[in-house]
Amino acid sequence: TTITCRVTGGRWYLDIEGHAGYGPAGRDIVCAAVSALTYTLAQCLANEKQRGTLREQSARFTDGGVYLMWYPSEGGEKRMRAVWETVNTGFSMLAAKYPGHVKQRIEPRMGGPPEPGGIV
Repeated sequence: TTITCRVTGGRWYLDIEGHAGYGPAGRDIVCAAVSALTYTLAQCLANEKQRGTLREQSARFTDGGVYLMWYPSEGGEKRMRAVWETVNTGFSMLAAKYPGHVKQRIEPRMGGPPEPGGIV
């Protein structure tokens, strides 16, 4: 599984592609962990859109891929960074524990510092 996050023009993009391959389909604990974090983030984004913390939000789920985008409202950046850092901590832990099955790429923020975690 490859997890890529990038920020462009204030919009955050998270692409998750591939299967972890740690165990058989339907019984892969690494895939289940990535999925749990991803679905949690997707639901948080939907909730934040309803609260007005996000200007835009979209989610697309396919077999072997998830594509999320969110664009914080003015004043919503701090809250959304906290949400992202929480989920990203889980992704980073999985990448460290299962390096042959989870790869994480955090692309530098345009006009700002790289996201916490860098490339794991």
